[in-house]
Amino acid sequence: MKKSNIVSCGITLALSVGLVVGMSACSNKQVAATAGDTKIYEEDITAYIENFRANQDLTDDTAWASWMNSYGYTPETVRSEVVDMYAQEALVAQACKERGISVDSATIDQYVNTMKANYSDDASWKEALETAGLTESEYRTKIEESLLQQQLKAQVTEGVEASDEDTLSIASLYSYYYDGARKSSHILFGKDDEALAWEVLQKLQNNEISFEDAVAQYSTDEGSKADAGNVGWDCMTTFVTEYQTALDGLEKGQMSTVVSSDYGFHIILCTDVFNRPEELTSLDELPEDFIEVFRNYAKSNAATAAYNEWMTSYKEEKGVVLNDMPTGLSYAVDMSAYTTEDEAAEGTGEATGEAATQGTTTDESASGTEASDASSEANTESNGETSASN
Repeated sequence: MKKSNIVSCGITLALSVGLVVGMSACSNKQVAATAGDTKIYEEDITAYIENFRANQDLTDDTAWASWMNSYGYTPETVRSEVVDMYAQEALVAQACKERGISVDSATIDQYVNTMKANYSDDASWKEALETAGLTESEYRTKIEESLLQQQLKAQVTEGVEASDEDTLSIASLYSYYYDGARKSSHILFGKDDEALAWEVLQKLQNNEISFEDAVAQYSTDEGSKADAGNVGWDCMTTFVTEYQTALDGLEKGQMSTVVSSDYGFHIILCTDVFNRPEELTSLDELPEDFIEVFRNYAKSNAATAAYNEWMTSYKEEKGVVLNDMPTGLSYAVDMSAYTTEDEAAEGTGEATGEAATQGTTTDESASGTEASDASSEANTESNGETSASN
């Protein structure tokens, strides 16, 4: 079975219900690891893991052991992975301090107020925070950490660009989703101007006026009027149902009849249709708007790779030291029931062989895998705000 990642799962939980516990400030606590000049405390690692267990309904030790076994974990590797997450957070903070990167309180206020707006009143907001096990101060801290990392990544990856080759590679993967996409322009008439819409349509059909001139003279959509009524590609925005249905029935160069929607009355001109070639061999086979989208995807991937490379180097420079795992930790349940006889024999053989090679026996605790930095996918959709859009 493919291994799940407790850090990825945990971060998802943290973002949705706020379960990442801030590192203890008390210096007399047991230290699990050090990352540069930051100590990572054992009780914080335990709290994170126990919160994860609670939210995954794994508080029963048997269920927890079964889950770890299913995804190739042991208590040791779970601990190691979570420590690595905390270590990376600590190193990000250190790097930001060294580089003079900061986030002002007004910016954090803006994010908090945006989230608060989803709740009817302060009482509902506080209840939501309490349910998540957070104070507003802790929530603000998580926002600050996220914004700091964004700024650090932007600074570290400044100047990173995507090559045409990388862009074409991304386009080859994702342009299937754009096959059949339609680009359009429209003339919008007011809700009381249906008769005028039909009159203009007849003029257009009789070639008494060009579409561009009709847009300039009659359209009430100020957002698209300056661009000859262009509202872009339907795969890069969302049109109201009536508009999209009418557009779906048009080929390039074709014009609709009068289409009614909640915004008024439209006359729609299909200005382009994208039919993806069976094999994409050149960016020239794509509309310019699509190339920009795919280039931004590729640039985001290149920036993430550059940031990960930088972080790996920074970790090596600052040093991350994982201390021995203490006994008696609540999540360190007995996994022996999940070791088969064959696995046990294989493990014994490996240990015996290693001891023979080294001339001594070793008692080596399992090491955890290093958590990979989550890659954020660029969402660079062009969402033109027009009255044709929903």
